[in-house]
Parts: sequence; structure tokens; C-alpha cells
Amino acid sequence: MPYNILHVTPYMHASAGGPPVVVENFIAEANRLGHCSEIVSTLDYCNGDESTLQKRLEQLAPTTFLTGLETIPFISRSGAAKINAHVRRADIVHVHTLWSPLNVSARYACLQHDRPYVVPHRGGLVQLADGAGPPLCALDGFDYEAVTRRLERGDMLCLITDGVTDARNPAGELFGRPRLEQRLSALGADAGTPALVTARLSTDVEEFVAGGEAADDLAILVVRWDGRPVLSGR
Repeated sequence: MPYNILHVTPYMHASAGGPPVVVENFIAEANRLGHCSEIVSTLDYCNGDESTLQKRLEQLAPTTFLTGLETIPFISRSGAAKINAHVRRADIVHVHTLWSPLNVSARYACLQHDRPYVVPHRGGLVQLADGAGPPLCALDGFDYEAVTRRLERGDMLCLITDGVTDARNPAGELFGRPRLEQRLSALGADAGTPALVTARLSTDVEEFVAGGEAADDLAILVVRWDGRPVLSGR
């Protein structure tokens, strides 16, 4: 199963030393194994040779360069949106170096990755895309963005921890979001009770890992909106 691998690094110019070499070697080997890679970086360390770097990296993997205005002194809203878009479509995110604003933003995007799903009673699947922030209690005083969504009668809300998508089988393959979304999309009007949906997903993961050790905590919560309660009038 090929993976989409995202590399986030504050610089890819050869004069930066080790990290660019690591990224290029990693991607070359991943390409050889049939995986797909992308790069998010900046033009730091360039000295009039920006176009040369861009052409060289495009031959290696699709590359998105963030501008100085998007990364200095902090990641701008447009820069964060670009990073989030790349993270959402990646199976594996490799963050190179530690404390640059670019990499901190990428780590926040990864923390937001397993957002809840709505399984509409009419069929289909919607992942909630609004709201932002790291896990609760991870950072003191973080200004979380609250959002709302109106559910129709019979709609289900599915919340998971990343232990579901990060579960691995004996071959080292991830259960992954595409497999999870395929399972949820197939539920539709015949989903059954929330307890049954939870049991089905748990069984799918258990069968997939085939007795392997859990990579992380694995939790699944499914709730269904059954409409407003009827009041007796007393």
C-alpha cells in the first residue's frame, strides 16, 4: 500500500547542511518503494539561486515554498492554511528540525488531524473541518476556536483517537484514514445503532492488526441525534 509522505523543513538549500540531504535521500528511497512524497519548505539560505532550487526539488517531489511574510516572525493565517491542507492529505508527516515556526505549525496541524466525522442518515460522510487547536490541556491558555454544526434526526457523530488510524498490521501497514472513511461511508441508512457502529469499527481494527500490539490508545465514540424529546406538558 503506497503512502503519501509529507516532509516539512524550514530549508532545503544545500548550504543549510544535513536536513536537506536527509530529506532528499528519504524521498529517493520512498520513490523507489512506490510511495508519494511532498515537501513544504522556504527559500531560506538562497542567495539569488531560488529558481535553481525550485527546479531541482520539483524533479524530486512536488514542493510548496512559503514566503517570508508567511513564516516570519510567526506563521501567518495563509501559511497555516497551506500547511493544514498538506497535512490533511498525508498519511505520514516527517517534521525535520525542531523549533522553527514552520515546524511548530506543522505539529499543531498534526494534533488537529483526527477531527470528528458526521455520518448523515441519508448516506455519505463529512469530516468536520472547522475549529482548531491542540488537544485539551496540552498548552496553557490556548485560545480554542469553537464551532457548531446542526445535525438532522438520525445523523451520527463519530469521534476517534489516532490509535485507530495509526493501528498497524503485521506487514507494517497503517489502518489509515482512507480505510476508516471507507468504512464510515458504507454505513449510510443501514448503520444500525451507535453501539453496533462502534463494535463494527472496533472489529475492523482488531482484524486488521491481527493480534499486533496497539500503537497508541484506541478509543471510538459514536452518538446519534434522535430528535428533540417529546415533553409531557406537565
